[in-house]
Amino acid sequence: MRILFICQHNLGRSQIAQAFFNHLTDTNNAKSVGTSVGMYPEKTLGEFKEETRATKVMREVGLDLTKAPLRQITPASVRGIGQIISFVSRAELPEWLQNDARVQIWLVKNYPAQDMETVRRQRDEILRGVRKLVKTGKISNMAQ
Repeated sequence: MRILFICQHNLGRSQIAQAFFNHLTDTNNAKSVGTSVGMYPEKTLGEFKEETRATKVMREVGLDLTKAPLRQITPASVRGIGQIISFVSRAELPEWLQNDARVQIWLVKNYPAQDMETVRRQRDEILRGVRKLVKTGKISNMAQ
């Protein structure tokens, strides 16, 4: 199963989901992208001057995100993908993707000024969803 995770900046939720999916399945079948990545000159999570919160909380569970590339969503990024999980609403997706039947929304809230405990709760919520996906092969609706 090839899967794509989407969030706003490709800095947190989608990167966490990709790392968990690939780790739990021992594959590289998941990718992640963002809807607004262009505002960052960095090419990977490890290039940020300060370590990102996502990188920190994933290191706590033994997963390294420092080499994770930042990717902007494009039509090419969804080619060959069987399932798409978005952490942003359909309205925030590119118009060409909004009505795609492969898209399932997981609204794990993105807090602008997140403390580490909030990011840990997000990480754990994403892990529960990814575990369920890996176990059943089906995307469960995590929309709130």
